[in-house]
Amino acid sequence: MRSAIERLVREATGLHVLPPLLDAAVSRLEQSTWPEAVTRWSRLTPSGFPVELTIGGDALRWTAEAAPPEVADSARLDLAVAILAAHGQAPDPALADALRHAQAGADLRFGAWIGGRESPARAGAFRLKLYAEIPPAFPPPGLSAPSSFPWRLLPYGARARMLGVEPARGRTEVYVRLPAVDPLALLPFMYATGHGAALGGVERGLADGLGRLRGRRLGLSVARESDGATELALFASARTLFPAEPAMLAALVRGLGDGGTWRVGLVTLGLDPEGRGLRTTVGISPGMSPRHGRACGATSVAV
Repeated sequence: MRSAIERLVREATGLHVLPPLLDAAVSRLEQSTWPEAVTRWSRLTPSGFPVELTIGGDALRWTAEAAPPEVADSARLDLAVAILAAHGQAPDPALADALRHAQAGADLRFGAWIGGRESPARAGAFRLKLYAEIPPAFPPPGLSAPSSFPWRLLPYGARARMLGVEPARGRTEVYVRLPAVDPLALLPFMYATGHGAALGGVERGLADGLGRLRGRRLGLSVARESDGATELALFASARTLFPAEPAMLAALVRGLGDGGTWRVGLVTLGLDPEGRGLRTTVGISPGMSPRHGRACGATSVAV
């Protein structure tokens, strides 16, 4: 497993050594008592690999399972919270309690993941993020600020799926699964959150514009910063967004290129409130053979 993620990092970033927190995440997973399953069981990636990198930013970003496959999904939230706390970035205790309450007795699909942002150029500079599974209701539990969001303006059938918490930035992010609708159906919600012109950036920045998104299953993230600012992003799987044109994706994402043995996952389209541009990233994981057992994939959780 370690050799696969080292090769992925080297191909994607040129780094020959894993940054410290990613290295620690890999070490936790390598301690699995189910070594035959550890690279093919996770719902984080299409192949089941338990680590994903994000290409298209200025720092190395990654997401990983908080524990090996033998650990129950119901135990993963507390393990993830403990990992963040051990590095001085503990989530707010009241929010953590609200998430525990929301997950109690639920039929969980993954429980929790952890994310990291590490800058190779700045030793010791890092941010950690908690991804916690939440019930599909709106407003999501335990979130005082996003409860005021106009959730009722989302298309019928939208479901909350996951909450992202980044303590170092005071940022919370709700991930929503949308029904297969025309993206213009999102305009009421976007206008109400100060992003009325955002789809103009998608129309100009994406091959075939908004037409490439129509009829596809999309995800939406709604982030609230500590200063009250709101950020929106759309998600789609690379496989469905560019099924026969991988070069289109390479043209959109800085650093992706056309090489590498990786497998692409979710494409993130960061929305500019003024519609002036489009920030695009993509998740990648090692090009493993199909998973065993838990046949799902990140797109069924976040999208």
